[in-house]
Amino acid sequence: MRASFPISISLGSQIASLLIFGNLGSVCMHVGGRGDTASKTEAMYFPPPRTAYNEAADTSRFYVDGTGFIDFCDKFKYLGSILHYSLTSDLDVDKRIASATAAFGALKNTFNSKYLSEELKEVYEALALPNLLYSCEAWSLREDLLKRLRSFHNRCARLMCRVNLHHTFRHHITTSSLFRRLNLLDIDSYYHNRLLRWAVHVARMPMIRAPWQLVTSWVAQSRPVGCPQMTWGRALENAHASKGISKEFKV
Repeated sequence: MRASFPISISLGSQIASLLIFGNLGSVCMHVGGRGDTASKTEAMYFPPPRTAYNEAADTSRFYVDGTGFIDFCDKFKYLGSILHYSLTSDLDVDKRIASATAAFGALKNTFNSKYLSEELKEVYEALALPNLLYSCEAWSLREDLLKRLRSFHNRCARLMCRVNLHHTFRHHITTSSLFRRLNLLDIDSYYHNRLLRWAVHVARMPMIRAPWQLVTSWVAQSRPVGCPQMTWGRALENAHASKGISKEFKV
């Protein structure tokens, strides 16, 4: 079973917080490569905010169990999602857009067919959208990332309606009218619905469960100077605001 868990290890003169990606329960067996054999276990270091990755600590290869070694990585693919040392969702969004573009492009002639009714094009929700929004429940989306998702979704809607940008400008065709023709929602609604659904699922868990503890945890340190990066909690607040849900709601 692939798993990840935190440890602390001395890196030169600093103590770094790491995530070790490997086989839970058999880390010693796969603790690292030996000789020319690559390691099945990788480590990732998360630097402090607004600190360059290479300047934060020594991330060179370290040795464990005598001859075994573990290398550091700046990104790691886990269960189809990409975890980056910056803890942002940029790489994951890039990958999801590329995957959804490939899925939509494979059936582009079908979606663009004038012989297929617009109601039947709802298959887009079953093919492209799941690729686009896979694991979005864990994203912390800034406005620029949301704009990229909107751009892809709007472009697909125009293609399925056989409308280009010139048509929209000349005939004043709004994107919302295209969504109504296709019986689709805007991408913000799809994203917020998934996020809120998962949040309710976590809220119903016992307090001893790891997801509940991680969602309600905090760091007992003063906030760094400057605007903090986008967090999952702020993304959840935006989803509440979009649906008109009070922050004091109870499940």
